[in-house]
Amino acid sequence: MKTAVGLIGTITHDTITFASHQSYQGLGGVLYQAGVLCGLGMDVILYTNLGQDLVSDVDKIVGNWPTLRRHGICHVPGSGNQVHLHFG
Repeated sequence: MKTAVGLIGTITHDTITFASHQSYQGLGGVLYQAGVLCGLGMDVILYTNLGQDLVSDVDKIVGNWPTLRRHGICHVPGSGNQVHLHFG
Protein backbone atom coordinates (compact mmCIF):
# COMPACT_ATOMS: atom_id res chain seq x y z
CA MET A 1 0.00 0.00 0.00
CA LYS A 2 1.27 3.43 -0.94
CA THR A 3 1.34 6.06 1.81
CA ALA A 4 -0.27 9.42 1.11
CA VAL A 5 1.15 12.74 2.27
CA GLY A 6 -1.29 15.24 3.75
CA LEU A 7 -0.45 18.78 2.71
CA ILE A 8 -1.99 21.70 4.61
CA GLY A 9 -1.70 25.21 3.23
CA THR A 10 -3.22 28.01 1.23
CA ILE A 11 -3.86 28.25 -2.49
CA THR A 12 -3.19 31.83 -3.53
CA HIS A 13 -3.61 34.05 -6.53
CA ASP A 14 -0.21 35.76 -6.82
CA THR A 15 0.56 39.08 -8.44
CA ILE A 16 4.32 39.59 -8.68
CA THR A 17 5.78 42.87 -9.89
CA PHE A 18 9.38 43.81 -10.50
CA ALA A 19 11.28 47.11 -10.45
CA SER A 20 11.27 46.96 -14.26
CA HIS A 21 7.44 47.20 -14.09
CA GLN A 22 7.07 43.72 -15.52
CA SER A 23 4.50 41.62 -13.74
CA TYR A 24 3.31 38.06 -13.47
CA GLN A 25 0.00 36.67 -12.22
CA GLY A 26 -0.85 33.09 -11.44
CA LEU A 27 -1.80 30.56 -8.84
CA GLY A 28 0.62 29.67 -6.10
CA GLY A 29 0.93 28.91 -2.44
CA VAL A 30 0.64 25.26 -1.50
CA LEU A 31 0.21 24.32 -5.16
CA TYR A 32 3.99 24.62 -5.58
CA GLN A 33 4.66 21.90 -3.00
CA ALA A 34 1.74 19.77 -4.19
CA GLY A 35 3.00 19.94 -7.77
CA VAL A 36 6.49 18.84 -6.81
CA LEU A 37 5.27 15.94 -4.67
CA CYS A 38 2.82 14.79 -7.35
CA GLY A 39 5.56 15.13 -9.96
CA LEU A 40 7.64 12.73 -7.87
CA GLY A 41 4.74 10.27 -8.01
CA MET A 42 3.65 10.69 -4.40
CA ASP A 43 0.00 10.50 -3.37
CA VAL A 44 -0.94 13.90 -1.96
CA ILE A 45 -4.07 14.82 -0.04
CA LEU A 46 -4.51 18.58 -0.22
CA TYR A 47 -6.19 20.31 2.73
CA THR A 48 -7.00 23.95 2.02
CA ASN A 49 -9.73 26.54 1.71
CA LEU A 50 -10.20 27.64 -1.88
CA GLY A 51 -12.02 30.83 -2.87
CA GLN A 52 -14.90 30.06 -5.23
CA ASP A 53 -13.53 32.56 -7.77
CA LEU A 54 -10.35 30.45 -8.14
CA VAL A 55 -11.97 27.00 -8.44
CA SER A 56 -12.03 26.74 -12.24
CA ASP A 57 -8.43 27.98 -12.58
CA VAL A 58 -7.21 25.51 -9.96
CA ASP A 59 -9.17 22.67 -11.58
CA LYS A 60 -7.45 23.40 -14.93
CA ILE A 61 -4.04 23.08 -13.32
CA VAL A 62 -4.49 20.12 -10.98
CA GLY A 63 -6.91 18.16 -13.17
CA ASN A 64 -3.99 16.30 -14.75
CA TRP A 65 -2.25 15.45 -11.48
CA PRO A 66 -3.33 11.81 -11.06
CA THR A 67 -1.82 11.40 -7.59
CA LEU A 68 -3.54 14.46 -6.08
CA ARG A 69 -6.54 13.77 -3.87
CA ARG A 70 -8.76 16.83 -3.66
CA HIS A 71 -11.31 15.72 -1.08
CA GLY A 72 -9.66 17.98 1.52
CA ILE A 73 -10.30 21.15 -0.49
CA CYS A 74 -13.07 23.25 1.01
CA HIS A 75 -14.66 25.79 -1.33
CA VAL A 76 -15.39 29.12 0.35
CA PRO A 77 -17.14 32.20 -1.02
CA GLY A 78 -15.18 35.01 -2.61
CA SER A 79 -11.91 35.60 -4.34
CA GLY A 80 -9.70 33.56 -2.03
CA ASN A 81 -6.26 34.59 -0.87
CA GLN A 82 -4.66 37.34 -2.94
CA VAL A 83 -0.90 37.82 -2.60
CA HIS A 84 0.94 40.86 -3.96
CA LEU A 85 4.73 40.66 -4.08
CA HIS A 86 7.03 43.40 -5.31
CA PHE A 87 10.72 42.87 -6.02
CA GLY A 88 12.57 46.17 -6.16
